[in-house]
Amino acid sequence: MGENIDRRKNNLRLACSAWNIACLPLTRRESEIKRYVKEYRSINKTSSYGARAVEENLRTVISQKDKLYPNLNIQIIPKLIFFCR
Repeated sequence: MGENIDRRKNNLRLACSAWNIACLPLTRRESEIKRYVKEYRSINKTSSYGARAVEENLRTVISQKDKLYPNLNIQIIPKLIFFCR
């Protein structure tokens, strides 16, 4: 799930982004997924394999949000999330 605090923060950021993309109209989702992966790859200097893994994780969370909460379209503001030690 997350070996350290940085990994957990990255996982939480991805989950928030996926949730927010899932709140978008279907017509906008694909372009936002591509934009997210491109930006992630640029910031993290990851390989194409790493980018595919991120995209797969993003799509999995989007799918789960759609399945479990299809009528809930309230976006999450990731800047308001913090960790207590």
